Amino acid sequence: MYCQNCGILKINCICGKYNKSDINRNENHEINEETKTDFSSDTVENESQVNSKQDKIQKTIKENFPFSTFLEDQLEILTEMVDAIEEGYKYIILESGVGKSAIAATLANIYKSSFILSDNEKLQEKYHEEYDLINNDKFYISNHSDAFNEFEKLDKRKLLIVDDAHKFDENIADFFSCAIHLSDFDDELIDSFYCDVRDIENKEVDVWLDFINHLSLDDEKVNRVKYNIKENPDDWICFYDDFRDKKIVFKPLNLENILKKYLLNKAEICIFMSSTILNKEIFADELGLDISEVKFVHKDFHFSSDTNQIYLRNCADMKNFKKKVKLVSPFIEDMLEKHKKEKGIIHTDRPRYTNYIKNQIDNPRLMFHSDEDYDDKLKEFKNSSNSILVSESRVEGMAFPKDICRFQIILKEHLLPYDKRAKVKGSNWYSYKKAIYLVQLLQRATRSEDDGCITYILDDNISKTIRKDIIDYNFIPDYILDSIADMDIEGCELISDNIRKQFGVYYLFDYDKNTKYRTGSLSKKLLNYKDYSDDSIDYKDEFDYFNNELMKALSVLSNQVIPNNISKLALVSVPSSTVERDALATMRKSINCIENWYDEGKTETDFCCKKEIINCGNLLTRISDVSTSHLSKTQPMFYDVTTSYKYKSRPSYIEHKNSIECSKSEILERDDVAFIILDDISTRGTVMDACEDILIDNGANKENIYKFALFKTKWCNND
Repeated sequence: MYCQNCGILKINCICGKYNKSDINRNENHEINEETKTDFSSDTVENESQVNSKQDKIQKTIKENFPFSTFLEDQLEILTEMVDAIEEGYKYIILESGVGKSAIAATLANIYKSSFILSDNEKLQEKYHEEYDLINNDKFYISNHSDAFNEFEKLDKRKLLIVDDAHKFDENIADFFSCAIHLSDFDDELIDSFYCDVRDIENKEVDVWLDFINHLSLDDEKVNRVKYNIKENPDDWICFYDDFRDKKIVFKPLNLENILKKYLLNKAEICIFMSSTILNKEIFADELGLDISEVKFVHKDFHFSSDTNQIYLRNCADMKNFKKKVKLVSPFIEDMLEKHKKEKGIIHTDRPRYTNYIKNQIDNPRLMFHSDEDYDDKLKEFKNSSNSILVSESRVEGMAFPKDICRFQIILKEHLLPYDKRAKVKGSNWYSYKKAIYLVQLLQRATRSEDDGCITYILDDNISKTIRKDIIDYNFIPDYILDSIADMDIEGCELISDNIRKQFGVYYLFDYDKNTKYRTGSLSKKLLNYKDYSDDSIDYKDEFDYFNNELMKALSVLSNQVIPNNISKLALVSVPSSTVERDALATMRKSINCIENWYDEGKTETDFCCKKEIINCGNLLTRISDVSTSHLSKTQPMFYDVTTSYKYKSRPSYIEHKNSIECSKSEILERDDVAFIILDDISTRGTVMDACEDILIDNGANKENIYKFALFKTKWCNND
């Protein structure tokens, strides 16, 4: 039935082994004349002819557009794409979040000779149902994976339109991958082969093929792998995987030859569409496209930072599911109460996280679905008043505009399998993919400039991904970073010589743990400052030094950052990690000192700070202990004879928030007061986030809150 060389149906064999003279399948089939669209009879020579051509193009677009009106930018995008097609570009990449399926349908209607591919069968059906594109000699709708089998029997067409193109490379790699599960074979058969299968990745290509033959494997997928490895051995990798089941995996590393052989040669022009291309060079390279043959069309996603806010709440490292997931329940329950009149989505990414919420949070608003009833549940959710959809599906290709979704919670970062292919591709490629999946989620609930949604990100790993992207890659678009409510997107913005802001926290100095014991070092001074007490004369110099530096910085904040209509600075101390230490916090002593300077007039005469200083050092207090954030695995918390050393993890946002109390004060609701949350060291800023939200919960205006630390650890910068 199948060709043993190429793995294709014998009737469609591409390797030449079988006679196809009687098969009506001409690879060089010319496109029918009726599919050609002539927008200009003569060579364009002047501006009037250019305008005439544009008018003809737009008239044709309007006649073939499936709706009566265009969304913003759609007509402009279509005009630019038709221009590119007529100019003879082989590849066109469209990055836009505006009605791409309608754009694809319009192009298909204009040229009447098109393939359209979506990510999966559900999205594939959208073209049939919404645009009435039925498979025939003019249109053919399929998905990324099925196309490889279906296209063999079809003639070449004018256009190949790939929707959801950010997933195209992964779907291709998965389709052509082949896993041989060793548990399916007798140990004797495996052992009789002359190489150790666990080391097969270190062998030559011939050894891989010999191993397949040794197991007498002969089906379509295996034959396709064998054929393509023989044709382009450098495009493939093989590795041993024993994560859940011992298996040998064959996977394409480079996709250029596969794509050109099986797919891209099926059309004159190939169009790739996605709202998250993010980096056109990486995208083109992954598909093996010659960038000189590519026309790139880009329109900014309609995502307003004024109507969208993203909160990084760092509740837990969700890779450690069993130990950490319980920390998110209180936060989710709080958010459901906070948004009790609005609809939202909880993105779990994995069934086990969905099941945890289902079993641990008893709330009638929560709505769960299976693969079988997904469409029905989705319709029910959209028609409800305040339901919460809990889904591990990444809802790519779906839109939840306006009141359909006013808040979303991202519980877990989505990761590609970090297998041999990902390792060979490298950290740049892997970070690129992580950025794509994050941005895709953030776009689901915002579909226009005036649309708005609040997003809470709970997985600490997503915060790390964003920080690393800011520092190293810049894949995540600015419109996303602008919407993050508690992170400075500028990286290291220089406010003045002695005060900088990074990740939402202003700070004076970098803390270097490697120099903390050196005489005279800043880190050593900081340790002395932290150990200062009223009867400790030894560290008085360091205490005075940091008070001066702190007041200088507060003056810079007052004069350069805080608005002029704010007349008062309320200095708030971050509570210490334990109740006992909190009562003796050095930062509170510094605030007392600065208050005395204000009473003496010194803050204005010596530091040029004209605003009133208010001592709110005791506004926030620790009412129950948490583990200190600065203990690591080099500092065990306690020792147990049976289980060896135990280490306490860093306190989560929820742990901090539940263990800090805010005193009642009328000052919290005043509009002329800026609250400056002060800490001696900031790492992740988790405790500062908790303190900020506690102040907001008690009446403070978020716009009037600033977070400031004497030191930022370098660990934070290297996240």
